[in-house]
Amino acid sequence: MRMAALVLEVFHLPERVKGPFLKSPVSQVSCGWKHTAAISEGNVFTWGWGGSHGTFSEDGHSSGGQLGHGSDVDYSKPTRVQFEKNVKALQVSCGFNHTGAILEYT
Repeated sequence: MRMAALVLEVFHLPERVKGPFLKSPVSQVSCGWKHTAAISEGNVFTWGWGGSHGTFSEDGHSSGGQLGHGSDVDYSKPTRVQFEKNVKALQVSCGFNHTGAILEYT
């Protein structure tokens, strides 16, 4: 199992999120308990706590995976969620331990 430590910094003023958003504008952003999702040019990007060393349910399974990357790994930088071809994200919403998106299939 791959484990990654997420180092979080506290900022008291707004900071520009770098990465893919320097070249592509963000049309929507949503913040969850310890993770964030954004839509840029129809793609969903997520980052934050994936659950890698978080809480576990009674049956021993991680409560993570809310980043949508098929694992419970933490990502400190915005990372694109992989969908099938011809899929465009219209809306995204983060919750406590989940992320939902409305997708359009063209």
